[in-house]
Amino acid sequence: MTAISVITNARDSARYRPVSTTNDVDVVIVTSMANTGRPREYDEDRVTKAVRISPELDLRLKAAARERGVSVNLLINAALDDYLERLVPVEQLLTTAS
Repeated sequence: MTAISVITNARDSARYRPVSTTNDVDVVIVTSMANTGRPREYDEDRVTKAVRISPELDLRLKAAARERGVSVNLLINAALDDYLERLVPVEQLLTTAS
């Protein structure tokens, strides 16, 4: 009898170790779940950044995203964009400091 395993993500494939005590061939089918998740939130490419935030801020962020029915990623992008739009230009800071 042939053993067939279906692996749907990289984590499973990294742990998968086929063991066969017979001369049968083990067949491994690796599928991609990339197209079955949520639809993309953005059309353009994205860059991944890692930031460190406090546990309290993390809880507030998750709660705010959940209340609004959006992802944490979308909320962070919107907040950063809004903050950077309102940021005072450095040139203006230098002229007012003199």
